Amino acid sequence: MRFKGLDLNLLIALDVLIAEQSVTKAAGRLNLSQSAVSCALNRLRDHLQDELLVKVGRNMVLTPFATALGNDVRNLLLQIDATMKSRPEFIPGKVERTFKIAASDYMAHVAINRLRRRVFKQAPGIKLELLQIGIHSMEMLDQGTIDLVIAPSQFLRPGQSSQPLLQDTIVCLVSENNQLVGDEIDLPLYMSLEHVAFQPEGLPATFERWMLANLGKRNIRVSTLNYAMLPYFILDSDMVATLPLQLALLYSRILPVRIVQPRFHLLEFTETMQWHKASDRDPGISWLRNEMAEAVAEAKLNHEM
Repeated sequence: MRFKGLDLNLLIALDVLIAEQSVTKAAGRLNLSQSAVSCALNRLRDHLQDELLVKVGRNMVLTPFATALGNDVRNLLLQIDATMKSRPEFIPGKVERTFKIAASDYMAHVAINRLRRRVFKQAPGIKLELLQIGIHSMEMLDQGTIDLVIAPSQFLRPGQSSQPLLQDTIVCLVSENNQLVGDEIDLPLYMSLEHVAFQPEGLPATFERWMLANLGKRNIRVSTLNYAMLPYFILDSDMVATLPLQLALLYSRILPVRIVQPRFHLLEFTETMQWHKASDRDPGISWLRNEMAEAVAEAKLNHEM
């Protein structure tokens, strides 16, 4: 199919060439021969009047024009894909589909397990693929390879669609038999204690950076890559963990730990779900977002938020 003289199939090749910056790698992804991809690149160069990829040393690099085109081409292809998938209605019980969601284990504990129960009850053909949120999650969202990202609002990707899910605050958690800490904790005592800290790999603007900038350097004896391990390291110790209230409430019900309110300001944040703007009209994604919001509402009632 052609549009104003351009074979639209070349847009797919252009998208992959921009992503890979290599004719050889692009050929592998497209399952085409190198000569076929080279031919497509030459046709794109002729139509767009730009070299697109140029050789610098042993590598190929994008021209400024190709770099500027990258997001626009990807968004256009995603919009076409979403339009082709669009249906006037979405019937969960009759659909087979896999949704990819990136989130922290905090959200997995608080709400996503409830989402799983809601989804599986309604839709036996729908699968959930959960990914640990990390440094590449937002890039995957931009590329359309992930359906939903759930993260604090400060991590949001500009230009993509989003919806707030829940507000939470940071509290402290100590072992039930901790003799150093009462029901509240002031800043001098907090800073004097040894800490178990959640320090995710690769995420910018983490809590630890906020702590360092606002309160100073903590004495971290144990660091973990997820929230789930925090309470186990403080058991039968005088160490303190710092984590979201809703997660602390969950742990305080199943483990010999207790919540301690800080008498100083700690972070408040809003967990937000974000999706590619090309999916705004995708009834499946709309249904998933609604189920996610309902799962959070159930969690709020259960945890008395």
